[in-house]
Amino acid sequence: MIPGLRLVWDAADSSCALAGIAIVVAPDPLPPFPVDAEVIEQDTARILDEGLVLLEPDESLGQLVREMVTEPMSIPGSVLTSGARPVRIQAIIHELDRQPSWREEWIRQAWRGIVACCEERALGSLSLPLLGTRMRDMDRRQSVRLMRELILGSRPACLRRIWLRCPPGAQQQVLGLLQGQGQPAHG
Repeated sequence: MIPGLRLVWDAADSSCALAGIAIVVAPDPLPPFPVDAEVIEQDTARILDEGLVLLEPDESLGQLVREMVTEPMSIPGSVLTSGARPVRIQAIIHELDRQPSWREEWIRQAWRGIVACCEERALGSLSLPLLGTRMRDMDRRQSVRLMRELILGSRPACLRRIWLRCPPGAQQQVLGLLQGQGQPAHG
């Protein structure tokens, strides 16, 4: 290692295997490997965006209102896909006029859709956030518990690697939760 440089994260210390899938827990924007698909948390109106930039619209206010009214809302729990590799998968898990904006059943449905997309397109690697935490409504522990449960329950055949994007400094906590540490005992 070069003197004076420090690793932001170390893949060896930030990974585990779950249901035969190698999961690397790392912050954005440091991809630990190339991904075949990227999952984005989205709301029913699809107004949440990773790099939202507000520009002066070319359309009049009336045109914008008509477009908003006629644009169909996405169904909570559904997924929308676009692009080639990396495929962009929008997981519709938020409805912004509700509090909290997510429902566990929507995240479960979206996960099934994500897995189906991976299977249909033979996607071997995936990047996804801690689903449900984007609006800060869902606790990180709850998100990881749910993800762990969903992975163990679905056991995707073609999915081999997941880059779980998490906030800087949260890698060890998330990794421990994925490995079952800090999980309530069942029985």
